[in-house]
Amino acid sequence: MTTAQPRPLFTPKALATYLGLSERTVWQMLADGVIPSVKVNAGRAGARRIDPADVDEYLSRRRREDAQ
Repeated sequence: MTTAQPRPLFTPKALATYLGLSERTVWQMLADGVIPSVKVNAGRAGARRIDPADVDEYLSRRRREDAQ
């Protein structure tokens, strides 16, 4: 049995590049909960990471909304 390799998590900067948006816009989307993220280290300035599956779901939602 083969298992799929997990896709690496996005950083906010990498996600901004992937979506063609500004990093500021991505940070606002994360703050608003438009795309979920997880804090991966302790402390006030914890690094945020975004699961590619959540990005896929966001894009699917947008496609459905645009189709209506």
